[in-house]
Amino acid sequence: MSIIDNSNKSTERKRFLRQIFLCFLLPIMIMLLSTFLVYNNYKDSLKNQITKNNISNLSALADTIDNSLNELQNTTLLLSTNSNLYDVFYSDYKLSQIDIAKVQSVINSLLKFKATKALIDSVYVLHRNSNEVIDVSGTSTVDNFYSRASKYKAYDKNFWMHLNVNNIYYKILNPTLLEANTIDNYSSRTVIPFVTPNIDSFKSSNLFVINISVNELSSLLNQYKFTKRSNLSIVNKKGVMFASTDTEICKNFTSDKDFLSKLNSQGDSFFQYSVNGNKYMVMSFASSTAKFNDFIYVALVPYNDFYENLAAIRRLAYFIILFGMCISVFSAYFLSKKIYSPINNLIQVLKKNNPDSSYNDISEIQYLNNQIDEIIASKDKLTPLVSEQYLTKILTDVDFMLDENVKHFIDSGKLNFQYSSFCISIFELNFTEKYHSIYTNTEYLLAIKGISKMFQNIALWNFPTQALHISKTKICIIINVPNDEALQKIVKNIEDVVSIFSYDSDLINITVGIGRIYPYLAGMNKSYNEATKTLSTLSPLSDEKIKVYSNEIFGKKFNYSINDENKLYNYLIGCYKNEAIDLINSIIGENQPNLSQTSIKLLYLSIYNTISRAADEKKVAISKLMGKDYLDLESDIINYSIGTISDYISSVICKLSETNKCNCKLDINEITDYINKHYSEDIYLEKIAEKFNVSDKYLSKVFKASTGMSFHIYLSNVRISESKKLLLETNLSVIKIGEMVGFSIHSTFFRIFKKFEGINPTQYREVNNGSNTKKI
Repeated sequence: MSIIDNSNKSTERKRFLRQIFLCFLLPIMIMLLSTFLVYNNYKDSLKNQITKNNISNLSALADTIDNSLNELQNTTLLLSTNSNLYDVFYSDYKLSQIDIAKVQSVINSLLKFKATKALIDSVYVLHRNSNEVIDVSGTSTVDNFYSRASKYKAYDKNFWMHLNVNNIYYKILNPTLLEANTIDNYSSRTVIPFVTPNIDSFKSSNLFVINISVNELSSLLNQYKFTKRSNLSIVNKKGVMFASTDTEICKNFTSDKDFLSKLNSQGDSFFQYSVNGNKYMVMSFASSTAKFNDFIYVALVPYNDFYENLAAIRRLAYFIILFGMCISVFSAYFLSKKIYSPINNLIQVLKKNNPDSSYNDISEIQYLNNQIDEIIASKDKLTPLVSEQYLTKILTDVDFMLDENVKHFIDSGKLNFQYSSFCISIFELNFTEKYHSIYTNTEYLLAIKGISKMFQNIALWNFPTQALHISKTKICIIINVPNDEALQKIVKNIEDVVSIFSYDSDLINITVGIGRIYPYLAGMNKSYNEATKTLSTLSPLSDEKIKVYSNEIFGKKFNYSINDENKLYNYLIGCYKNEAIDLINSIIGENQPNLSQTSIKLLYLSIYNTISRAADEKKVAISKLMGKDYLDLESDIINYSIGTISDYISSVICKLSETNKCNCKLDINEITDYINKHYSEDIYLEKIAEKFNVSDKYLSKVFKASTGMSFHIYLSNVRISESKKLLLETNLSVIKIGEMVGFSIHSTFFRIFKKFEGINPTQYREVNNGSNTKKI
């Protein structure tokens, strides 16, 4: 009886075609039924993405505004370095009693301050002690200023004269209309007053006022809009509007108590709101790090924008599904016909080999499955290919027992070894340029396969082995040994194998990394990892071809700190050759007792990378600098001796220093010596630059690169150090000592001393002075 009756052949074929066809159509039907679920899921995803992007934009906007306000605070602190403004602001005298030159200096400082930020509308000092105001146009009485020059709609003169700012930072007031009525013109705009009573570290009875431009703030909001029709606003919890890209919409929702309630309760999240019949998606963000404000940043995105984006995606999805259905229907019919022919041929072959089998009551696919199960069941063991697959998994994956297939393979008992322990060696085949010039790529691949097969069948091993081809040029040898076997015996066998290829050393070099002996399959994995690490330390150009893993190779790490690297970099930039070499010797000396030869070389490589970075900064190529003496340490440092590496690095530093000296316009040592001798005089960067015939910018750059600190910090450091000696060793007044060390203005001396020491000079003397002071 034939496996397929000819009279029923047509019927069977139709049945087969129908099964294949349905298999192809079923996924399409599922796809079609799930379209609406996918669409709804995408809609939610798009909504979440829009919310996330808007909140991200609002967060960035909050950071920008917070940073701008912080910069205004920091710039104000810098104003305190102007002794004239400092003295005027903290003065208890009336402006008429203060030197007019100081007042003019304050006006100039305000002009410069206003120019620092486009966000600043105007700036002035309210000198309440003298009932006067200083702004960029001069001085005026409080009555005239607040009634004409700067008439606030929400804040009159009495408000400003009695305003009390309790904290040390600025206080931000609610926005208000500001009218300026001068002889030349009339202007009106909305501003946000930004007020502080202290420009340094203590409070004054006077006020420093910055009017922030709401127009500029609104322009900034436009830069952070996620869509063209969206609206960004800045409000607070009470519904005060500080800025908005659409003031009408903002007024609508800030006057809505329900909206404000949701805004304050939701935090950084999403809710819906309707304005004038238009539905909006509302996202809000409140910065947790703001020092000066309690702003809530609000984004309103029209739902029309959302649905427009969604409609385009929906049309695309429907098109893709329809197109996929057409292609799948065609493929199902075409492939079902093509697949039937080889399956029918395979069934005929199986029928000849097994004439007793039949599938009259089952489908062709089920018949094939039954036949394949019988073939697999008749085998005594899996094919070598499958065995190699699982062995590779055991070698390379430390968690191989978590793989169910590997675990089943091990439990099946088909992974048989004679002994309980394993030693892994990895052979790397390094073909030379000469080999590639003689033989073709096909011959190269054949050679690799031949060598791999030879390792598998070679008769030099005294223990059971298995070879695995783990990469194009690497062959792993699994050596199965007793637990008490000596590693030296295995190494001797490997040396014998490698020696076979010694006569072809001009064509191929073989390097071998060997792991130590460990028991069980976990030990096989551990030995493999050791062999891999050891092989990575061998170079095909080195005389050492075989290496066994030891803790000395991968032992302790060297100590080369960021501070050491920066110090070496500054020495190299500043032409300090001897200091750089001494520092390197110190670093090597500190590390050498604890490190292997390989680790010392890697430490030298890190130092050489710092030297390369300094050479790049000086626009000098080390290869050109060293000429014929150039060594490529970055690529081949392992193959040089430590003595050679040390001498080469010293030579590079010497030549790098000589090249830099030819290009240097000045010696920083001369500059620092001059400062140390003349610190008590009126010296400053421009004066020193003129004395040494260089530009002030060049001097500032070279001084910072060579000393690691700016010119002003260095000078202040010298002066403060000398003042500390005088405070402790003499009974001179603090003001006299400040003058002696170069501070002509006592307030500047107090401020800088406190910046360096944390306390003022008087407190320093009280804390540190003992019984050893002497009279001068």
